[in-house]
Amino acid sequence: MGIEKMKHVNFVGGKDYLDDFVNKYMTGEYALQPEYAMSTLKNVRGLYAYKGTNPCTELLRRLDGILDTLGVRADDAPADEEYAVLSYDDISERLSELERHSEEFRKQKQELEDFISERRNAVEQLSKIRDMDVELSSLFHLKFFKMRFGRMPRYTYSRVSSYLNTLDVIMFHVSSDEDYEYVLYLMPADYEVRVDGLFNSLQFERIQISDNDADGNALKGTPAEICARYTGEINEKLEALDVLGRTISEYSAKCGGEAVQLYKTVKARDEIFEIRKYAAFNRESFYIVGWMPEAELANLQPLIDRDPNVITIVDDNDKLPESVKPPTKLRNNFLFRPFEPIVTMYGLPAYNEIDPTPIIAVIYCLMTGFMFGDVGQGLIFAIAGAVMMKKGSSLAGVFLGGGICAMIFGFMYGSIFSLEDVIKPVFMNPMESANINTMLIIGIAIGVVLLVTGMVINVINGIKSHDKGKIFFDRNGIAGMVFYLVIIGSAVGFLLNGKLWTSAGIVAVLIIVPFLLIFFKKPLENILNKRKAMPEEKGGFFVETIFEMVDMLLSFASNTISFVRLSAFAINHVGLSMAFLILSDMTGGVGKVIIMIVGNVLIIGLEGLIVGIQGLRLVYYELFSRFYSGDGIPYTPVISKTH
Repeated sequence: MGIEKMKHVNFVGGKDYLDDFVNKYMTGEYALQPEYAMSTLKNVRGLYAYKGTNPCTELLRRLDGILDTLGVRADDAPADEEYAVLSYDDISERLSELERHSEEFRKQKQELEDFISERRNAVEQLSKIRDMDVELSSLFHLKFFKMRFGRMPRYTYSRVSSYLNTLDVIMFHVSSDEDYEYVLYLMPADYEVRVDGLFNSLQFERIQISDNDADGNALKGTPAEICARYTGEINEKLEALDVLGRTISEYSAKCGGEAVQLYKTVKARDEIFEIRKYAAFNRESFYIVGWMPEAELANLQPLIDRDPNVITIVDDNDKLPESVKPPTKLRNNFLFRPFEPIVTMYGLPAYNEIDPTPIIAVIYCLMTGFMFGDVGQGLIFAIAGAVMMKKGSSLAGVFLGGGICAMIFGFMYGSIFSLEDVIKPVFMNPMESANINTMLIIGIAIGVVLLVTGMVINVINGIKSHDKGKIFFDRNGIAGMVFYLVIIGSAVGFLLNGKLWTSAGIVAVLIIVPFLLIFFKKPLENILNKRKAMPEEKGGFFVETIFEMVDMLLSFASNTISFVRLSAFAINHVGLSMAFLILSDMTGGVGKVIIMIVGNVLIIGLEGLIVGIQGLRLVYYELFSRFYSGDGIPYTPVISKTH
């Protein structure tokens, strides 16, 4: 569990060996997050960037056309090894034969589909005037008249008759639908502009009817005869298209597998081709630099050692420049992995930070159970989480873990489906007057423990990053922890015993010394790093630091008190349950059952949402602010691993 260890690795080989190196080692089991070698290897002279073009682009274009014509799809499985070793020339040669057949199929299919589309378009046009018993060709070759066919809205059609007597025009009603009337009108050629202007003002939309068929021949016969003839031709071409489809299917069954394998091979190479743009070259060699998980590099290294054409240089992470930061790859088991989204929503852990996912998983579930303690309602959440897990939901573990903890605290509180008298509480009932103050104290005590835990994690992070200031002088380091614990311990001791746990002088020293260490954190860090202790602007330093110390005191107080909400929501949950219980007791029979069912549904929905949000708030604002930076760089290899 935690963060995967990374190694900064340099691969160096003969310049002509780059393609073979990438195809052999940068696929499948070994994933590299590359860096620009030109920027990393600044001290190597004579380097230049990769200038080649991607040969996969054209091959993929051709393969997409073949697969589309043959009607086959490539799955996510890797290509067979037989195809993985093929050169680009070999792949192109194999494509040529597949392409010849698929192109012929494509042309035949396109011709049939175009013919059918054109005939259907003509039938659609002619269907509007199919009831006209007139030779269609005669309408298009009138010497002194012009013909128009189209449609107009029904409300303007009712007005057109009032204009017909004033114009030299003859109008025929052809057909109608829900919104439009279809009409045909004839007019003398000399009155074309005037008549068209009138009909256009009445929102007439002209529909063009060609006087030639798709082959350029003049249309012969009445509209009904032409529609019948075209419909027969369409049916013939549909049969031909069906025969062609069966032919394509037979060829696809025979050769489609090879097309898929070639596609997978080229696609895999296209994905890893991106590595080349990160490479650098000189006269003899190529250089590829990047990050790789330590475990994967350990498996890859023996293969590289046996290859005389390439060597591996592994850098010591501690000796890399500060600007070079390792990427972060989380590695948690199945119990804690569902809680990674809670952490990454805030930010990804830096490489030298502790991954808080396991800690947050336990804390979040316990806080949820503490605030939402009910055996029955927790069981509903647990069942929902199990169902979500089967469906692959990323939040399934959160629901399942929170539900189980809610059931545990339900037994402790003695609550099942809001009923408080069915099972005996193992611990106590939060709503009993004698227990309310105890619950509030427990909430604050939990807050103290969690805040101190956050400070301990911050100290560990400081040790991992070799940051002495964070370890000793930070408000969340050892100085802040001592300051906070002494104040809390003194307050608790005084409240319980009416006096301090030790002498006032010792308490004062234990408070003042850490306070001063935190106040002078920056000068002390400068001394440890052998720099000038005080900044040039001393006045600005003191003013800024005073405000920071005030903020520290306020945050210690507010963060601690904020955990009272744990107890408050636990009491609120029981109180809401009791309210529905009282309402149900006021009714009887079926009404009582209905009220309890509705009450439980509302509690599960509303309280569950509120408790979930409050848990996130406590994690983000009270805990993460103590130790977590969340400024990690995600590990993004140039290709996704296939296993």
